[in-house]
Amino acid sequence: MTERDHFKVTLLGTGVPTPSPDRFGPSTLVEAGDQKLLIDAGRGASIRLYQLKVPLGRIDALLLTHYHSDHTSGIPDVWLTGWLQSHFGTRTTPFRVIGPVGARLLMENLERAYALDIKIRIADEKLPPEGVAVKVEEFVKDGIVYEKNGLKVIAFEVDHGDVIKPAYGYRVEYAGRVAVISGDTRYNENVIKYGAGADLLVHEVAAARPELMTEAYIQRIIAHHVRPREAGRVFAQAKPKLAAYTHLVMLASEQVAPPSLDDILAETRETYGGPLEIGEDLMCFDIGEIVTVSRFNGGTFAVLAGCETGAAWEFHGSDGSAGAPTNGFRPALLFLRLVRREHHRLDLGTVGIPWVRWVNAPSTAHISLRKSTRPMCRTEPVPMGLSFFRKGSSTRGGILPQAKRARTFSSFFVPMELELTNVVPPELLSHIHR
Repeated sequence: MTERDHFKVTLLGTGVPTPSPDRFGPSTLVEAGDQKLLIDAGRGASIRLYQLKVPLGRIDALLLTHYHSDHTSGIPDVWLTGWLQSHFGTRTTPFRVIGPVGARLLMENLERAYALDIKIRIADEKLPPEGVAVKVEEFVKDGIVYEKNGLKVIAFEVDHGDVIKPAYGYRVEYAGRVAVISGDTRYNENVIKYGAGADLLVHEVAAARPELMTEAYIQRIIAHHVRPREAGRVFAQAKPKLAAYTHLVMLASEQVAPPSLDDILAETRETYGGPLEIGEDLMCFDIGEIVTVSRFNGGTFAVLAGCETGAAWEFHGSDGSAGAPTNGFRPALLFLRLVRREHHRLDLGTVGIPWVRWVNAPSTAHISLRKSTRPMCRTEPVPMGLSFFRKGSSTRGGILPQAKRARTFSSFFVPMELELTNVVPPELLSHIHR
């Protein structure tokens, strides 16, 4: 895939109104070629963009799904901070906002609220007035709302509740690939219609433990969203290449804990058995012939070791040395997905100190991935890198120490029955990690 065809979706925020430091407010970044679109701007969207080194002033358009505050509270920050002259801002053209009816009123009120700040910065910092201007485009029905240089965005109405209107989702098409963002919705046929056959279908989800469901306010919240079993029905009918959850509404009280991610996954599996990711902040989906999923960790994509959820895995060197088993219940940094749609997942986790000796071995060491017979354990993480690529009919892997881990992000497809035992010639390493 060329840079021009590059198509990537990043979940900036997967949370809800709860002010959690782990899950910021709903926001999704879409990158297609040299274009960057933001879908919703909840709490902390600007911080997540900064972590990705995406200047706020580089956002070509903000698309809004609806007008709940958790989806819009980050707009002033993206808009005004993106106007500043610092490297993370530098917008010199109007801030483009696209949304259902209500977008113009929202932005006009924000312009009034920040009028004094804008006046001061124009006079004091000599910032260009056109960089803080706002261009709003509203729509009232399903249809194309953005189209430029091969990137097309289609809005479609969804059902977030009887009085929560308007509410929309978006279908994004680029280079023959499709990503669909459901927006906030109950079970809705329009999501299935526009999500059918998508490469990536990102959907909201809500859940609560049974003991909370007696509370009237919990019932009201759940009634505005999709429960995991219902979301599974949507995925099963739309049949995307990969389904993913965002905007995880996991309700709790002071006495009752929220449902776990395992609970959400288990309930989804009652109606859907295909590829599925439970989204988290800064999870990234590279969309091409395959959909590659990665996790962001402190500025680097670092691959440490592999494990299957609920089981332990370990790596073995050609000399018989082995790394400590990973924690099979804690997904970590990257997903390597296997073919035939069984969604046999290799979650990457931490490797113990015994791994160090082998990682520093020559790059021609054999790599064998197998289930561990030893108990799972937690040990001090060792920041190492492991990456795979596919060449012809063989699958190869390379090992890199900490110094080069920033460039160890890669993934591949292999048949389910293929054992990963191959040799990487040293001369190939520069090609793999370039």
